[in-house]
Amino acid sequence: MNPSGSIAFSPSSQFKQTCGFCGSVFRVEIERPASWKDTHPYCCPECGRTCVAKTSTPPRVTLLSKRTDNRTSLHPQT
Repeated sequence: MNPSGSIAFSPSSQFKQTCGFCGSVFRVEIERPASWKDTHPYCCPECGRTCVAKTSTPPRVTLLSKRTDNRTSLHPQT
């Protein structure tokens, strides 16, 4: 879901997130929103669970640790 090689991306905020479905941990980097009305989805890199961030460009997601639920299935919404 992240655009690899996006030269113009310059994160102004980042946070770690643990997926509530599979337990993986990933870092989400976002740019400051141009408007609070702008939202972009991003997905857990392990199971595909979708989240939404208020940002002007799509967030960049980096996997930090793999899933911990001993499953191989994707999130049901995917």
